[in-house]
Amino acid sequence: MGIYCASCEQRISGGIDAFEKHLQRHASPFICCEGDCQRRKFAVKSSLYRHLRDHHIEECDSSSDSSSASSSASSASSSATCSESSSQESDQSHEGDDSTSSSDNVDDNTNGNNINSSEESIHDVTEEIISRNEFDISLERAAARLILDLLKRGNVTGTAVSVVIEESQLFVSTIVDVVKKEIATNLKNKDVEDGIIQQCVNNVSASEPFKFLKTKDQQQNYFEKNFGLVKRQPEFLGYRDDHKVDSNGVSIPTQVRVNFQYVSVTKMLTAVLNNKVLHKLIHSEKKSTDGKIRSFLDGSLAATHPLISEYPFTIRITLHTDDFDTPNPLGSKTGIHKISEINYQLQNLPAEENARLRSVFVMAYAYKEDLPVDGIGAMLDPFFLEMEQLETADGVEINVNGRPYTLRATLVAGAADDLAAHEALGLYSPSCRRFCSICTILKKDFYQDIFAQGELRTKELHQFHLRELLERSEEFMKANYGVQLNAALQRRAKYAEFPEALIKDGMHDLLKGVVPMEIKLALHEFCFVKKYFDVFYFNHRIATFNYGPGDSNNKPSPNFTIASVENKGCYTLHQTAAQTWCLLQVFPFLVGDKVPLDNPHLRLIVHLKCICRVIFSHVLAESDFQELDTNIYDHHKLFFTLYPPTEEPPAAAAVDVDAAVEEDEDNPEENEDFLQDPVELLVDGHVTQEENNNPGDEAGHSTNEPKKKQKKKKPKKIRPLHKHHHLLHYIWLMRKFGPAVLYWCMRYEGKHALAKRFGTIVCNHKNLPVSFLDIQQMYQCAELMDLDTEVLNEIFISKGSLKVAGECPHFNALSVHGINEEEVLEEVTKVEIAGFLHQEGLYVNLQLADNDNAPLFGRICNIYVHNENVYLITKDFKGVYDSRFDAFLIESEAVPLVRALLLTDLFLDKPMTAWTVNSESFYLSPRRCLAEALMQNP
Repeated sequence: MGIYCASCEQRISGGIDAFEKHLQRHASPFICCEGDCQRRKFAVKSSLYRHLRDHHIEECDSSSDSSSASSSASSASSSATCSESSSQESDQSHEGDDSTSSSDNVDDNTNGNNINSSEESIHDVTEEIISRNEFDISLERAAARLILDLLKRGNVTGTAVSVVIEESQLFVSTIVDVVKKEIATNLKNKDVEDGIIQQCVNNVSASEPFKFLKTKDQQQNYFEKNFGLVKRQPEFLGYRDDHKVDSNGVSIPTQVRVNFQYVSVTKMLTAVLNNKVLHKLIHSEKKSTDGKIRSFLDGSLAATHPLISEYPFTIRITLHTDDFDTPNPLGSKTGIHKISEINYQLQNLPAEENARLRSVFVMAYAYKEDLPVDGIGAMLDPFFLEMEQLETADGVEINVNGRPYTLRATLVAGAADDLAAHEALGLYSPSCRRFCSICTILKKDFYQDIFAQGELRTKELHQFHLRELLERSEEFMKANYGVQLNAALQRRAKYAEFPEALIKDGMHDLLKGVVPMEIKLALHEFCFVKKYFDVFYFNHRIATFNYGPGDSNNKPSPNFTIASVENKGCYTLHQTAAQTWCLLQVFPFLVGDKVPLDNPHLRLIVHLKCICRVIFSHVLAESDFQELDTNIYDHHKLFFTLYPPTEEPPAAAAVDVDAAVEEDEDNPEENEDFLQDPVELLVDGHVTQEENNNPGDEAGHSTNEPKKKQKKKKPKKIRPLHKHHHLLHYIWLMRKFGPAVLYWCMRYEGKHALAKRFGTIVCNHKNLPVSFLDIQQMYQCAELMDLDTEVLNEIFISKGSLKVAGECPHFNALSVHGINEEEVLEEVTKVEIAGFLHQEGLYVNLQLADNDNAPLFGRICNIYVHNENVYLITKDFKGVYDSRFDAFLIESEAVPLVRALLLTDLFLDKPMTAWTVNSESFYLSPRRCLAEALMQNP
């Protein structure tokens, strides 16, 4: 009888092997229409094949009838006639000849009654298929999805996609022509009438699946209509001076209209809410009941927010703004193609979903040079126009899954690095005297007292500064208030109170600021002052350290040089933020066998490690805030002990320094790492290249002029970065807005990668914001489509071996979960959930001990899979905190308790590897507070 293909609406003869070969040209989902399955869907082909072998063995038999033809709604009668005729001819052929070809192979037991029943079942299935979504049955949709999957990756140009379309069209046409020819030849050999043969051949169509998908406009229109793509729209920005050449070849000055590209927030939120998975996540968010802070709802601001307190499911938006360069950094087009972007995230989604790039939505792209004086203010105009209606009780009426829905949304906070934050708030550069966007602290006061804080920049105080801006000079405003202009964020935000609502970013403050600086200073002390080891030994330790599978992808690069470590005034580590975080975690273990553990520079690093552990945590208890407060105080006090405060340089010199740094704002990341006074970056007794050069000889070569005796520079003092001051604001910010890690820029920076990847391969650099936003929206569209059938925290399981439960050494622990002795388990070595790898030898956080408040860890011994449930067999280990490493010394009980833990009962976090200094004692170093990784009690 053959296996029925739901996409082609016909039965495929030749058994399961022929069906597998046939299904290679179809896209997911894959549907079984056999028996009582009622169009059961499968995400992958292998699952469908296994289902067919287990439940439909008769249809999988290769000796079954292969003569059932296509039964589409438009040609059901002609197809049935053709099928009957070919079947009868095949039966006659079998009686006289036993050596038929595989294409003409027919079951000898087939008769007219079987054919009629087969046609009736096909007709019933056809009626069901007609009612399904067109995507499941259309070859054109499969072709469109192919194009979408190519474009969303950002590494394929439009020209390459056109070539794929042309070749694919040729390939499909060739297949169709071959099929038509084979059908006509086989039916003619069976003496079928020419009219019937022609009808059967005409039924083989769909030879042009790319007919309406050849151009970019056709593709986007199709994606918008069928896949839910939210298209960008141009918004007027102003005019730019340019020139054009007339017919005589003369250059004439002209003005060119300048636009930026914008994606409607209302339309994007509608697309998100129409996704059933995300819709369920948004409406299942709840406030914590155990007193811990996990989201914005647990902060103090949520209880007093006018809209959220009345409508709890109001969409909460967090804005992010930044600039990035897209062309090849070694090319000649860097700088002139700098892009300003605005992204946003929805705080209603859980943290594990917001950690994915698909949960970062692009709002607007524009050329940096085209922006007016107020920067991104013009790009925010259409956003605030939409928010005027969304931030009301009436909201905006939309349709969600065919039902009316009142959409309400509000802007609650913003996130950016320091330079972008000051620009968005209308403040001067972070290098000016009033360097903080949260308070009005003066730089000289900060240099004298690292704990000093200024008056908070509340909404009322900022309004006073804006009134002063109308009457005072620019120099006065820069020196006294740091306010440059009336930015759109403060001017038009309805509920969010900027500047304080622009949350400090832990990634830039710590991983791109304080951590590199203090690691560099510690290495300078260890290598060149105390001489505990040299730079080559440190690189060797980095390269050979056992990071474990969880941190192997982010292990630091052993690229430290003598010159870079010796120059302690340059704080760049040439590591990514993730690598810097990993280096901070392992630093005490890398140097612990050479450096005394009570060394003040090493203790400074450990204090910083404790600070990062709390600031990067998703769940915060009151004890965590107290710990953070204590560690910030101890850290800053020790820093000032090691590097005592100095006098502020003269005012004139300070103004020159400010101007010099502000001139270099074209490179934000460089300014983020280099906001120190350039004069202060000389190290003790170190003479720079400029000092060795003779006057007039820039390259440093010798001249005939007599060399002047060079004066050796006096040792310069190390001063704290302005990011040291930012740490003082984190506690009250997290109490008010929730965990700071929810606002960090790590994921937003990752969103740049797609545009940067496309920018390095595209040959046409005209109007890059259009190309970039098209790619981003197609990526977003494809991800939302995949999420309809994808499990949120999908579990990937490695291959393993089958075992009977009663024969497993851990059956007693497994029996707690209702597993019987006769049941079959699969023992595997690795399992991955939400990107976190679990394997034998790693440790997971279980719970806190009852009496001494010491945490309990479980070492994974075995992993079993039963009925799609994953069980971790763990042995208990007690953790004893060691403040020298900010880690837990693991101690095994005399008879460790063996547990069988259901993987989904554990909080999602990265399992830990045991690290050691001297191969005698082993430590576990959690990246975040243990309060978020405790075992959930059923």
